[in-house]
Amino acid sequence: MAVLYRCIIAVTIVLALGYAFVPYFQPRWLTEDQLNLLGWDTYGAIIQSPVWFYWAYYSLWLVILFGLFFYVRISRPLYLLFVVIGIVLSGFYGIRVYGPIDLIVGNILLTAEGAVLVIVYFTSISEKFRDAKI
Repeated sequence: MAVLYRCIIAVTIVLALGYAFVPYFQPRWLTEDQLNLLGWDTYGAIIQSPVWFYWAYYSLWLVILFGLFFYVRISRPLYLLFVVIGIVLSGFYGIRVYGPIDLIVGNILLTAEGAVLVIVYFTSISEKFRDAKI
């Protein structure tokens, strides 16, 4: 189980690192019309997050993922908190428009989030976090 768990975390980190930079590369493979459509993302949003908030949230999420990989005790509840915050905030971000790569990678990441939560709370991996010194 530990090998599977760590593989999921590693794949999540790699995909998350790539996913963050998709908007910078999309203009190379999308048409002008598709890019204009993506410009409507977050239309009608109640919350408009500044760019620094996005990068801070993203950076902390990556730090938490590394903590999960190394069984750092505090990373488990922080990960759960970040998932819950992400779910709650998504209701305030308005209409979302995704490109094909966004959608594929995003769905894989969401599935991995669910798998990680199940593994860290409901399998033998949870004992590694309870026994962790840090």
